Amino acid sequence: MSRSFTFLHTTVFPENTFDTFYTKSVSLRETLSNAVEQKKPLTIIGDIQTGKTHVLHALAQHAHQINLLYIATTGHLLVKGALNDHGHSLSTYLHNFDCLFIDDVHTLLRSKTAQNVLLTLLESGKTMIATTQPHHYAQLNPKLFDLLKGALSITLAPPSHAHILEHYAQTLDVVLSSEEHSALQAHQTDISAKKALVSMKKRKGLSILNTLLTMRHASSKKFLPEQIIHALCASQAIARHLLCSKRPQKRIKELQDLCIFLCHMHGAQLSTLCALFNRKHYVSIHNARQRAKALISENSSIFKVLRDVEKHLTPNT
Repeated sequence: MSRSFTFLHTTVFPENTFDTFYTKSVSLRETLSNAVEQKKPLTIIGDIQTGKTHVLHALAQHAHQINLLYIATTGHLLVKGALNDHGHSLSTYLHNFDCLFIDDVHTLLRSKTAQNVLLTLLESGKTMIATTQPHHYAQLNPKLFDLLKGALSITLAPPSHAHILEHYAQTLDVVLSSEEHSALQAHQTDISAKKALVSMKKRKGLSILNTLLTMRHASSKKFLPEQIIHALCASQAIARHLLCSKRPQKRIKELQDLCIFLCHMHGAQLSTLCALFNRKHYVSIHNARQRAKALISENSSIFKVLRDVEKHLTPNT
């Protein structure tokens, strides 16, 4: 085989196996065998973070176990190969393999040559296993699209929050009790905030149950975070000081820090702040509060504006 196309090969991660995939509802090995026997393409369809590449790697490892000669690559690298075909035929090179594993096949949209190469291989009976996001490959070469549309397919749904938390805890080497699992599932926060609680248990050794209890029994007099954010953003004094400057990105970040500081002062839950401000861990909320404190200490006018903002807020009891 020509060495000119060695850049096409991508790493198949050994930890991406059928056993570590979040669902066992589909007989993936049988699906691959059927695709090879029937000489049909197999598409793995799903949104971002649903595990398409994981399944592709698991199938590639299974292909190795049953002695299939395969190449694992990406749509992006195939486009690169089509552009850098220096006197060597990309189609001839790929024809040497029994099975083609292509991640993100919809990226072939950028190259008609790469699409034609793939179409030639599929028409000659080669088996292709490819991942794609829903509807993204509808603009491919019409003949190629028809082949993929009539192919075998696996549609992946995103994993449950319970599985994500379990996997995240295993990654951090944190053991969650059944009570903590139940409390996290019952708590009305997004997955990022729940992962932050698990991370805090790892770093500080705090019980998740006690943390949730503390958050639940926060100050009874508190404002809705949305009220505070709206009030701060509507404050002309804050806008003049923070936003009308030569460094708007930094000033907008300072405005966020002030929002977080004021929300937390009035009893907003850490998990709520993580979700509102798209922060992954509680430590980022803590850092924002510290930056806001420093900003207030440096500029007394900002402190006065914050007090004025609070006066116009209605407590949420």
